[in-house]
Amino acid sequence: MEFKILFSFLVLAMNPFLGHSQIKNFKEKFELPSEIKETSGLLLIDGKIITHNDRGDAANLYEIDSLSGNLLRTIRITNATNEDWEDLAEDENHIYIGDFGNNDGNRTNLRIYKILKSDFKNKTAVTAERISFGYEDQTNFSNQKNNHNFDAEALIVYNNELLIFTKNRQNLKTNVYKIPKESGGYAAKKISSANIGGLITGATHNKEDDSFFLCGYSTNSIPFLIYVSENRAPGDDLFSGGFLKISLQNELGQGSQIEGITNFNGGGNY
Repeated sequence: MEFKILFSFLVLAMNPFLGHSQIKNFKEKFELPSEIKETSGLLLIDGKIITHNDRGDAANLYEIDSLSGNLLRTIRITNATNEDWEDLAEDENHIYIGDFGNNDGNRTNLRIYKILKSDFKNKTAVTAERISFGYEDQTNFSNQKNNHNFDAEALIVYNNELLIFTKNRQNLKTNVYKIPKESGGYAAKKISSANIGGLITGATHNKEDDSFFLCGYSTNSIPFLIYVSENRAPGDDLFSGGFLKISLQNELGQGSQIEGITNFNGGGNY
């Protein structure tokens, strides 16, 4: 993207069953530092914004002042490569980096890097554990550029597991897969699916009310949000209660490509 800008917004009175929502105080915060050429994942840790570049950069995380937008630190993952980093997630003790971008559908080395938060906060060079996985239902690994359902750009930690939301280029749905948080190799289990009519590029979980936001864009480049409320059946099927799709065309215009989203202070999001 030519412009790399961070926005914030508040969400009030979300009610998918009444079919409406209120997004308030949607505003530009700042332009991202020049080192951030293609921001993808977002986290907020200790009041600082954490992000990374998409494919092609070194294996770096960038820590940004949430008030000024100034780059504070660059943290290198010494035993990792950035083949196609797409999203960040966290739990109490770790940060997870999703290296699972799969534009052509033919990757057999999908992985998530896991680093200690204590190392991240105190060092500028850290080592990572590796979580490797493949999708349990993928059997075709030929080059299928822009015509398959096994790309992914969204990751969260939920119920002590990692959840991956796919970016389905073929059918414009998103599928949810889960894998353990521990290092090792796994077959990702499909647990939910929704016909969202677009391409999902990021996800965040609000622990205060157990809701989710996904971000993405349509095939005609209209950015949107997907809201999943806490009013759903118990269990793994996150979309059992439906979802609400919110266009951001008025706020961002057609052609904007959102790549990451993270929650702060309960009702706020970057």
